[in-house]
Amino acid sequence: MLSPLKTNITASVCFIMVTLLSGLSKAQTQVSFDSSLKVTQSVMPDSARLHQLQKLQKFPGITPRQSVKLGSLILAAATAAHADTAVMLAYEYLGGNYSTLNDFPAALKSYLTELGMAEHFNDFGTQAIALQAIAWIYKTTGETDNTPADFDKANDYIQKGLAITREHHLKEREVRLLITQGIIYDLKKMHNKAIETYKEALAKSADLKITQLKVSLLLDMGISFKNNKEYNNALTVYKQAEHIADSVSSDLFKAYIITNEANLYYEMQQLPLSEKTAMDAIQIGSKIPGGLDRTRLDMYILLRKIYEKQGNYKDALAYATMLSGLKDSIFDKDKSFQLKDLQEKYDTDNKDKQIVSQQAQINYNKKLNIILGAGAFAVLLIAGFIYYNLRKTARLNRTVSAQRDELSKQSTALSVMMKELHHRVKNNLQIVTSLLNLQSMRLTEESAINAVQESKHRVQAMSLIHQRLYKTDDITRINMKEYIRELADFLATSYGYGPDNFTTELDVEEDWVDIDKALPLGLILNELLTNAFKYAFTGIEHPRLRIAFKHAEGNFTLEVKDNGKGIQPGEWNDKRNTSFGRQLVKALCNQLRATEKLEVANGTSFIFTIPEAA
Repeated sequence: MLSPLKTNITASVCFIMVTLLSGLSKAQTQVSFDSSLKVTQSVMPDSARLHQLQKLQKFPGITPRQSVKLGSLILAAATAAHADTAVMLAYEYLGGNYSTLNDFPAALKSYLTELGMAEHFNDFGTQAIALQAIAWIYKTTGETDNTPADFDKANDYIQKGLAITREHHLKEREVRLLITQGIIYDLKKMHNKAIETYKEALAKSADLKITQLKVSLLLDMGISFKNNKEYNNALTVYKQAEHIADSVSSDLFKAYIITNEANLYYEMQQLPLSEKTAMDAIQIGSKIPGGLDRTRLDMYILLRKIYEKQGNYKDALAYATMLSGLKDSIFDKDKSFQLKDLQEKYDTDNKDKQIVSQQAQINYNKKLNIILGAGAFAVLLIAGFIYYNLRKTARLNRTVSAQRDELSKQSTALSVMMKELHHRVKNNLQIVTSLLNLQSMRLTEESAINAVQESKHRVQAMSLIHQRLYKTDDITRINMKEYIRELADFLATSYGYGPDNFTTELDVEEDWVDIDKALPLGLILNELLTNAFKYAFTGIEHPRLRIAFKHAEGNFTLEVKDNGKGIQPGEWNDKRNTSFGRQLVKALCNQLRATEKLEVANGTSFIFTIPEAA
């Protein structure tokens, strides 16, 4: 439901970790996956090949990309054997592994094909599984891409699934669909609706004997209670989930549950209890094979906040340092996985090419033997000539392919290094923010505190850009629509505004902008928004802010308009105005060769025109 770096740990994460850890406990085999796969390609009946391939789905340590290759072979074998049920299961297996690889278009195609077959055969259970999987994909894309329309699509598929499960009394599937629906309501900030949905799911699951499902449901319900500020209710359901985890001796579940409890105690201002619970979560997580880096990350963030609030700056700085180190460790693991995945793609592609090449050679040799057997000398000479040219062409193709592969590897390495650079810059900016935060704790003068706070916001505006650059494949451009929304939401929250008492309107037509322009534009936007939140909305019943960013006729246009009491143009344009924010905006305009226009009518409107070639 939430990003791994946020404070709520959802049950879906628990399921993934249970699966991974259970795989680690299986007996390891010395036979490689590729060797086992090769055995299934020998001559045998289609049904026997299908059975052997299906057994490989439980192969220890199989990667998602290997699973996709295996799923394609299972699909081919099931189709050849006319095994309709196995074909549907193959599409389901492919959909799950494509989702793991974040290849959502391919996952969606697999699940939609499974759904079509299930409808044809009136297989209502498989229909419910496919509908929930499709809904989860749209939930995920709606959350990661910030596209509310995908939430609506997810809900449409959930409603179809609920109608089927209720008509045919598929209670477990109905509960899983309700949990997914509750998560979507919570993401849309419809917390009361989410809680009602979870309560319905809890009532339906009363006679189900599925521990993981009940813990998942209680965790997600507790998160919705917490988001709705119903802290006591949240604590009650967390304790129920903890009781179930204790009954089955699951340290994994318990670590996630008490992580949520620790964050809840912090929200309830019970700092000593929050600190103790956070320490318990770290201690329990350390007993799990492989550890729980994401849990430690959340708890380090929480402990730093607790110590800052208590005035214990020594421990706060210690945890800030540990947090930075852990983030680097997780980042390195992620990059290592990406490089391993790229190498795996390259090796698999080479093996496939070798198989095709070997098969072609076998076929060619068969034809050549027939020609030799006939004793046609003239035909033999022609075949030899053709063979020579084919070999020459093949050598040329291999040389070109090797050069292309080398260039691809160099490009990939450069991209990874650039992302690492942006990651380091972002980490250093976060440490600067932590130091400014600690410094502000010691200040007593309001003007000094405000100055430090504004400096933190400027650092955060730059940090958000570098954070986006290392998280995306495009390492030189910024998605301005996502960046502007994130910066506006951050500043609104910092000054006590939220969706219930403030409206932000975005009109962004130009999505992607080079970092050379994005950084100064972000700092200009930070100054204007900060100025609006501090001064414009005093006494305004329904504050509203409009941000537009467009591109036309070789120019970018940035407009920021509020409905506040209005600024005096003479005061803003007065050269004697020594405000640091005003001087910074002027300096950045000079850097961008931008022109500035100020309009005051039903609020204040700043309009900046920036040449594209600046």
